[in-house]
Amino acid sequence: MKKLLGFLLASSLLLSGCSEGNGRTQIAPLMGHLYDESLSLEENLKNIDYQGLSTLVEEKKDFALLIYDENSTCACWYLSFRSTVESYLKERNLLLYGIQMDEFSSSVPSYYGLTVTSDASIALFKDGARLYQETSATGKEWSESVDVFTDWMDSRIDYSAIMDVSKSQLDKLFRQNDPFLVMFGRSTCSDCSYVEKAVLEESVLAREKGFYYLDCDVTGIRYDEEGNLDAEAWQAFKDRYGLSEAGNARLGYGEGYVPTWIYYNPSLASSYEPGGMIGDMCVYFNDVVEAVDGVPTIVDSFYSEGRIKNMTWLADPDFASHEELNELASSIIGTKLSSEDVSEYDGAYYLKSSKAATYHDRLLKGFLEYYLG
Repeated sequence: MKKLLGFLLASSLLLSGCSEGNGRTQIAPLMGHLYDESLSLEENLKNIDYQGLSTLVEEKKDFALLIYDENSTCACWYLSFRSTVESYLKERNLLLYGIQMDEFSSSVPSYYGLTVTSDASIALFKDGARLYQETSATGKEWSESVDVFTDWMDSRIDYSAIMDVSKSQLDKLFRQNDPFLVMFGRSTCSDCSYVEKAVLEESVLAREKGFYYLDCDVTGIRYDEEGNLDAEAWQAFKDRYGLSEAGNARLGYGEGYVPTWIYYNPSLASSYEPGGMIGDMCVYFNDVVEAVDGVPTIVDSFYSEGRIKNMTWLADPDFASHEELNELASSIIGTKLSSEDVSEYDGAYYLKSSKAATYHDRLLKGFLEYYLG
């Protein structure tokens, strides 16, 4: 079975039993973010507005939040706490959300349990509820000592083996020699949210190896500088990185969909173009349903006969699950569905997630088992 080589293991920081004996509740596991030293601390944060915070809370997410004022001249922020947070993120590669203090005012409906003052603070949320919050201050050891701050964070959170990256960071990975695995997703994609809960929390977050994650709902990939959908640029991206058939004749699926996992091996290509480095691939959901003799039927899927024979993880005889998974994958196209399996809108059928998950969950778990061990 092939293993990922040279992969940055965020999970080397995984903590076991940290909440035992200290009375603290563990927040587990929070996604990583590959720190980019060419950018400022503020640029390495995942900055959100009040609506973004509300969404995280409403979706009952676990997350870490920095409340700060980018324009603050406070000595505590610029001379100590900012440096502490920056050093911590370089070491731990945590995905840390950032929100400006002025997002909070008397007009917002809720502070979600947060205390907002003129001093920067860190808040940790579990299931959408604020569980811990600590405020910085001049002379405060928590603010000025990287070791103290790191111990405080480590005793309260676990770290995921999934590492968020930017497009520029991903492009740099193609210039190395080691293979790596990337999940292409979108923060507003319902299928991506579904797979996070249905598969990833169980199959990846506790693993010692993980993958890189690229959120495509960003400027320069799916949106233009004004925040409008740029369909042409989005299609060009999917073609270049091999999600689509146009960019990946061997494994690409239609126009390209998310969530998709691609195993890249730079040693396969003579150039730095991603399409030539694709070793394997897995697409979750996105099956096509049409009426056949009046019965809703799956007429197309990523798991077509032509693609199945090109999938290393399904063809490798040394992979213990390959026969079971081959049989499952080969049975998808042509499946007759009941009215309970689909939704119908304006004459078109849409496969319900609950039905698609009965086979896609097992197939994705098999793919991740093959590449992550």
